[in-house]
Amino acid sequence: MAYGPLRSWNSLSKTMDSTEWLSEFLDYLEHQKAYSSKTVESYRREISEFLGYLDSQVLTIEQVDYQFVRGYLVYLSEKKLKKNSINHRLSVQRSFFNYLVKQDYLESNPFKLVESLKTRRQDPEFLYLDEINDLLDGLPVNSPLERRNQLMVEMLYACGLRAGELVNLRLGDIDLNEQIISVIGKGNKQRFVPFCDEVALLLQDYLSTTRNDLGANCSTVHDYLFVNRFGNQLTTRGLEKIIGKIGEGFSGSRRLYPHMFRHSLATHLLEAGANIRFVQELLGHENLSTTQIYTHITKEHLAAVYRKANIRNKKGD
Repeated sequence: MAYGPLRSWNSLSKTMDSTEWLSEFLDYLEHQKAYSSKTVESYRREISEFLGYLDSQVLTIEQVDYQFVRGYLVYLSEKKLKKNSINHRLSVQRSFFNYLVKQDYLESNPFKLVESLKTRRQDPEFLYLDEINDLLDGLPVNSPLERRNQLMVEMLYACGLRAGELVNLRLGDIDLNEQIISVIGKGNKQRFVPFCDEVALLLQDYLSTTRNDLGANCSTVHDYLFVNRFGNQLTTRGLEKIIGKIGEGFSGSRRLYPHMFRHSLATHLLEAGANIRFVQELLGHENLSTTQIYTHITKEHLAAVYRKANIRNKKGD
């Protein structure tokens, strides 16, 4: 039996096809949920793929029901997609259909009837404290771009910021006197994050000279904190490329990406005995279960250190 006959739109004798619904949903994600452009593009791509599959089955979105979703799962599995990729697609479609139900475009969300596939939990990658110190101490600072990069890496780690949060910081978000930054995180939620003396000194230098040097050739005036070589706002993609390049020059490191510094801060704070609720607030995690991932890592590290140091665990005479 088909799910989701139109209610209010049919009663008003209005028609609206699925591509218009998609456009409206993406606008909602961008402007009301404050999702990053990268996330919005991911939603657009995966929903468009789903709508294309619907067309191939000669069905409309109003005809999607539980049986169809089960068939869609089989279709994804036959494409040899990994379980995480399938779960992400299910999550995206579930969010899309939730929106359509809330807007009274559909009556039900059949994706709520299907559970995500069980996967093996993958611990987040992080750098050990000595690796972080070696990396930060070894960064070159001979040019305006290198000094900007130094500040960005310091803030990614010291403040535990997401890539999108960092590149969207504005000058007015920085309080040098109180050493606090105002951050707009997921779901357009604001939080206040402290920064240390080292970051404060780097920020003062960047704001007084470096940012002006980089912005000298910019044709437009804006108040974004971090700028590219042309003086325009730095993008998340640009940040990822910069961090990846830094990783290539860091001897002994794995591939670096911005979120790794956030993982590292959370791990180091919990290892140092910080309260998990404090870490949750600092990182802007909506659910404590997200923060608890890092307690698993720290417990494993503690157990490894214990096994290595405990004489009774060593085989001998």
